[in-house]
Amino acid sequence: MSVTEKTEKVLKQIIVNQMNEIGDLNPFLLDKYECSKSTAFKILMSEISKNFILFTEHLAESISADILDNMAQTFSFILNADLSNQLSLCVINKHLKKCLGFTILNNEIEMVKKSPKSFIQSKVDIESSEAIQGRLDELINVFDATLHQNPNYLSNKKAFILALYLLENEIKKLDNPIEEISNDYSYFENHFKSKNASLLKEQFSKYKLVEINDDVRIVKNASARIYDSKSDTTIFLCGVEDYLLDYLSRINDINLSLKPSTLYLVNGQYNKSLILEHLEIGEYFDSINFKKKSLTKLYSHMYDTFWVKIDKSNITFEEIIQNSQLNKSHITQVVHSEYEYSNNKLFITHLDHEFIFYTPEEFKARQSNPYQKGSAKKRIKTFKIDDSKIPITEDDNILFMILKIKFKNHKLLEEYFDKVEELN
Repeated sequence: MSVTEKTEKVLKQIIVNQMNEIGDLNPFLLDKYECSKSTAFKILMSEISKNFILFTEHLAESISADILDNMAQTFSFILNADLSNQLSLCVINKHLKKCLGFTILNNEIEMVKKSPKSFIQSKVDIESSEAIQGRLDELINVFDATLHQNPNYLSNKKAFILALYLLENEIKKLDNPIEEISNDYSYFENHFKSKNASLLKEQFSKYKLVEINDDVRIVKNASARIYDSKSDTTIFLCGVEDYLLDYLSRINDINLSLKPSTLYLVNGQYNKSLILEHLEIGEYFDSINFKKKSLTKLYSHMYDTFWVKIDKSNITFEEIIQNSQLNKSHITQVVHSEYEYSNNKLFITHLDHEFIFYTPEEFKARQSNPYQKGSAKKRIKTFKIDDSKIPITEDDNILFMILKIKFKNHKLLEEYFDKVEELN
C-alpha cells in the first residue's frame, strides 16, 4: 500500500473532524494549525515517524517546490530592493552569495530577467537531500517561535512538518480538488441519504457520477463544482478541470454526468473562487474603523504575517516574510501613512515606505509583539509623500496600490482590503 493510500483516510478524518468541530461542512474555513493540534494529526505523525525516509521521499516534490518559492522570494527582494542606492551586479552578487550561495555572471543576466526560477534551478539542486533537510531545519527555526505551545509539534518537530506538508497538499485540492481517483463514497452517501437520496441512484449507483439535471446545475465562473438544489449542497468535482467543465457546460442537448469529490461538500451555494487566508486579530479595511485605535494581524499558511496599526492620525502596515534575510538580518517592509477626515471623506496627507532590519532575537519577538523595534541596521526609506491630500475611495485607493506593488504576499493584502474575487 502506498504512502498516499495509507494516509489518505487519516488526512480526510483530520479534515472531517475539524469540519464537525466548527459546525460547518465548508472546507474554506479549515485552519491547518488547528488541525495540527488534534489526536488524528498525532496518529499521522506516528505513521511518519515509523517511515520517515519513505515519507520524506514521497514529499520531496512538495518540499522542493517550497524551497524554490522561498529562494525566489529572497532572490526577487535582492534584485528589486534599492538597499544602498547604488545597486550594481557586484553589490547584488555580494548579497546573493551570502543569502543563497550563488552569483550572477554577466552572460546570465538575460536568463535572470526571463525566468528567475529557472535560473535558480540551474544554480541550486533544490531536490537534493541536503536541500530538503535544510528546508526542514529552516521551518523548525520559524515554528520554534510560532508553535511553541503545540504539544504535537514539540513531540517530534520533523515528523510534524512532514505531516503539515501532507495536510497542506490535501487542503490545496479544495479550490480545484482533483483527488486521487477513489470510489470510497461512504461519507458522501451518508450526507445525501437524508437530504436527497435520489441523487444516489441511476448514474451514481452505477458509475459514481452525478447527473446534471433540473435539480443539479454547474456553478458558473468558479472552480469545478456543482450545486444540488434539493439538498442545498455545493459539491466539488474530482478529475474534472475548470476549463473542461466550462467547455462541456456550453454544449447544448447532452446528458452530462460528473465525478463528485468523495469528501468536499459545502452546505448551501458556494461561489467563492479563492481560499481566504487567516485573520487572527483585528478587522478588515473599513474607512470608518480609522476613527478608533486598532491592531490587525493576518497570517498565511507558512506564517508570513500582515500587520496593520491604526491610531487617530496614523496607519502603519508591516509585512513579515519568514525568509527575507540579508547578512544575518531579517528584513520587513513598512508603509506608514498619516490621514485626516474632511467632509466625512478620508484623505492621505503623508505616505512613506521603509525596509526594517531585525536581529534574530528581535525578529523572533516581532512574530507576536507589534511594538518590537528592529535595530540590526538603520532603516532605509525608499520614498515619501508629504503635504498631500489624496482621497481614498472605493475605486481609487493609494494604500492598496502601493502595498500591492511593494508587498509580496498579495493574498493577505487582498483579504484585508476585501479584494478577494467572489464570482457570482
